[in-house]
This record gives sequence, C-alpha cells and structure tokens, in this order.
Amino acid sequence: MIFIRVAWQNMLVHRRRTLLILFSISLSVAVILFVSGMAEGLKKNFFRGMLEESGHLQILPAGTDDALDPYDPDLLIQNPDEIVSDLSARKGVQRAEKVLSFGCMLLAGDRNLTIEGRGTNKETRIFSKARDGIYAGGFLADDNGGKPGICISAGIADLLHVDLGDPLVVLVEDSTGSPWYIEYSVTGLYATDSREFDEGSFYLRHEDAEELLYFPGKTREIRVVLLDPALAGPLADQLDTGAAPYRGTEIKTWREIHGSYLVLLDFFDIFMVFMNIFTVLVAATVITNSILMNIFERTREYGTLRAIGMKRYQLFGFILTEGFVQGVAGSLLGLVLGIPLVLYFQAYGMNWGEITESFGLGETFYFAFAPEHAIAGLISGIAIACTGSLYAGWVSSRMSIMESL
Repeated sequence: MIFIRVAWQNMLVHRRRTLLILFSISLSVAVILFVSGMAEGLKKNFFRGMLEESGHLQILPAGTDDALDPYDPDLLIQNPDEIVSDLSARKGVQRAEKVLSFGCMLLAGDRNLTIEGRGTNKETRIFSKARDGIYAGGFLADDNGGKPGICISAGIADLLHVDLGDPLVVLVEDSTGSPWYIEYSVTGLYATDSREFDEGSFYLRHEDAEELLYFPGKTREIRVVLLDPALAGPLADQLDTGAAPYRGTEIKTWREIHGSYLVLLDFFDIFMVFMNIFTVLVAATVITNSILMNIFERTREYGTLRAIGMKRYQLFGFILTEGFVQGVAGSLLGLVLGIPLVLYFQAYGMNWGEITESFGLGETFYFAFAPEHAIAGLISGIAIACTGSLYAGWVSSRMSIMESL
C-alpha cells in the first residue's frame, strides 16, 4: 500500500507528464474499443442481414440447383400448405413462410422495368426489412376500391415516375408460357438503407401472385425461421424428402445456402486477429514511449532515493506500481471515452455510403458493443503500461547511484 500512496503522490507532483501518459493510455484503449466495436458490428450485421431474408432453412423444389431458369414453372412446391402446417408444429420453428418469386416487367406509361416479384404475406418476417420501411400507405394493403395492391420501394417509384395510388401493370409469363398482365395500384412505398435491396424486387400478396401466374395452391419455396440457427441441421435431418409431405423437395440449411459467405467470415476473423494485434502494438508503442520518457527524465530523482537507502528491488517495485496505477486510471478513462462512442454508433450507425453497400450491409453501418471487448481493452491498457514500466524499472534499478546522479 505504501508504494501505491507514494506512486499516487508522485503522479500528482509530475502531473503534466502524468496527464500525457493517461491521455496516451485512454486514447489507446478507446481506439481498441472502437475498432473492436466496428469489427463486431460488421460481423453481426452481415450475419443478421444474411439470415434475415433467407431464413435458417429453405424447402425448395427438387432440381432447383441444376435449373437454368430459376423461375421455371415446373420448379414449384405442389403442397406448400401441408409443409407449412407440419413445420409450424415442430419444436424450435418460429415461423415458416411461403415465397413465390417470379420474373416480370413493371409498366407505367412509356416506362418499364425488369424486376423480380415476390409473393408473400402481410405479416412476413422474412421480408420485414421492406415491411418496417413503409413510409407511405401500407404493406400489401388494398386500394380504395378494395382490390389488392402492390408494394414498391421509393427507388422503383422514382424510376417509373409513379406514386402512392398510381396504377402499375405487372407483365409476366404464366404457367402456360403465355404473356399475361394485371394492373395493380401502388398501395405501399418503402425505403431502407440498402439501395440493392430496394431496387431488387417488389411485393404482393402470395394469393395474388398465385392468381397472376396461374399457380393455384403452389409456391416457389418455403423459408423457415428458427429460434436458434443451430437447430437448422438437426431439423433438416428429421425431414424426409422421400415421404409426404416433403416428397419432391430438397432441403437446405443456412450453412449450405451461404457457404461462400461463411468462408469469407472465417477469413474476416483471421484478418481481425491481425488487426487487433496491430492496434495493440501501436497502442503499446505510444504508451511505452510516454512511460519511458517519464521514467528516464526522473533518473536523478531515483538516484537520490537510492542514495538515502532505497534498495534496487524497492525502486523496481516503486516504478512498476506507478505504471500499474497509471495503467488502471488511464484504461478506466479509456472505457469512459470508448464505450459511449461505440454505444452511440450502435444506436445511430455510421453512414459509409457505397463502401458497406457493396457488402450488402446498407449505407448505414451499425457498431456492436460486447462486454468482453471492454474487459480486453481494460486488461490491454494495464498490461501495456506495466510492461513499459517493467522495462524502465529494470533499467533504472540496474544503474548505479553514481550513474543515476
């Protein structure tokens, strides 16, 4: 305790140098937290966005992978309601949704747009990004005459020069291979932070898509949301594609669907290990340099202490204790600076424009705070300060009294 009291008094006496050291440590810890929060946010947002739309499990028509045309009218699930009913009754299944996707052309006056249509339901969890992004009208709402409407993004509306309530013709190739069209009213407009998502598709009710394509009682795929992604594998093993109601289908887990992205995430983990090492090394250089300057400027002071009776090991312990106190104080200050910063960007995000858009994360990138990163930052700051003091203490304690003076 005597070393701690003396170290504290010494820090107050040399407060200018102490403030510089505390600033170096706190800034380094805050940077470590910032980088960790950014990396954690990137991984979580990427993973969440990846699974949000695909679901954890997909029931597809057999032969989907080998098909040249993803909208082939022969690639349909014939009994989707039976499958949805069976899945909904299984343990761990949160939701099973039918998705009827199709290629089409949207026509508005002299403007047209080739796009993918998606038949879904009003309470969809799979496409909640579009549903939650509604800013005008409603998601899959009826028009003023009680007829079914469609939901498009603000980007599509701008391209076609249409607005809420305007008519929009959907031109498709029906189940017989003939062109067919139906005019709908735009009853919902949405906008998200991802231009790729907004301009990639539009939405209508599943039953309306069945009528449009003349696929009564059929669907293109069934996407399943589970309580835990880890349940996808065991559930897929339980489903027998050779027996009803799954006969004629193939089952894919999210790992099979996003295999290439998972490899990318593995490489990202390796990259972040080196990134963290680099960040710690830079922080160690800054902190150690500040501590060494402080210690070596006081060499004569230490020589005087040795001259009045302080032993080598006592001087070494004194310097190490001072470094420890500085490390604790600076690291705590770094947490005070870093944690609110990470929490702010976790709540409001950071707009990186097309940089994160190209990775499918949207223009606004959200950080993620993890308590273990705060603990790691605290330990890193203290460890670096102690390591710098360890070297300085060893050098100072090995010097003779005459050399010190």
